Amino acid sequence: PTAAGTLELIEQAMQLGIQQQVSFVGRVDHDDLPNYYNAADLLVVPSHYESFGLVVLEALACGTPVAATRFGAAETVLQPDRNGAIIPKPDADAVADAIHRQLTRPHQDRLSRSEIRETVAGYDWRRIAASVAESATPRRWIKSTIGPRRCRSASVRSCPSSGTAQIRSAGPMSNRRKETDIG
Repeated sequence: PTAAGTLELIEQAMQLGIQQQVSFVGRVDHDDLPNYYNAADLLVVPSHYESFGLVVLEALACGTPVAATRFGAAETVLQPDRNGAIIPKPDADAVADAIHRQLTRPHQDRLSRSEIRETVAGYDWRRIAASVAESATPRRWIKSTIGPRRCRSASVRSCPSSGTAQIRSAGPMSNRRKETDIG
């Protein structure tokens, strides 16, 4: 099955004579995503809305720079002119300008893939869980992470012997728990 609009994009690529430079691969299995991120010169995310934007973190963790609109984590994790660019609005001109700026930057001004990976090293689940478990005010951290509207109260229990931390929230998310390894 072809995603809505894909046939039109393929036709447009042919009209522009760029069909040899563009691939429309469709849905990609999650385990195969790092191969695509690693092969890319730039990940472009011109979304109107993303809840968090995990794709931005995934690409950066592979050392691929990102150009993304202002949504979710993009403004937090992107460091303009270091690991990517923030696109001010999701229109064609702004997206094209961001792509052009990123791909034509002088090579000496670009971070290496390992330097880009380092810009998001703090988002490792083990580090986050350890930080939460050690925090004197875990409720405040969870509210800033999950959002105050969805988390009226929360508790963090750590179990050093098993190396896990369990985050439990009350309110609309009361049935949700996140247990993660902190060892």
